[in-house]
Amino acid sequence: MYKTQEILTILFTFLAFGFVHSVCVRDYTKGFVARLAGENFVKAFYRFLYTLFSFAVTAAAFAIIVMLPDMPLYRGPLWF
Repeated sequence: MYKTQEILTILFTFLAFGFVHSVCVRDYTKGFVARLAGENFVKAFYRFLYTLFSFAVTAAAFAIIVMLPDMPLYRGPLWF
C-alpha cells in the first residue's frame, strides 16, 4: 500500500539532517574550525555560517520531500 522508497527517502533525509546538525553544533567541530580558520573567525562568523548552513540543509530536506509524490497517510471511511 505505502511506497517504501518514499518513506525511506523521508526518513533518511531527516536522519541526515539530524546528523549534520549534531556534528556542527559540537564543541569539537567548533574547535576544529578554530584551528583551521582562527579563533577570531569562529567568534565573528561561526554562528552566522552555521545558521546559513542549517537553512540550506533544511531547505534541501524540504525540497526533497516536496518532490516526492503525494500519498495519503490514512484513508478513513467515506462518512469521515
